[in-house]
Amino acid sequence: MEKIILESNLFKTLFSSIALDIYLIDFILMIMRIEIPNSKKAYLLSLVF
Repeated sequence: MEKIILESNLFKTLFSSIALDIYLIDFILMIMRIEIPNSKKAYLLSLVF
């Protein structure tokens, strides 16, 4: 039982770090005046969640 909980927490941590990476990359690109189209951003986020 605990193993299942541990694994789900691991996945949550992994997914949230991926989401954070996407936001970080988006932020860096925004600073560089390069914007990702919203459709592509939504697609990336849909892969994460």
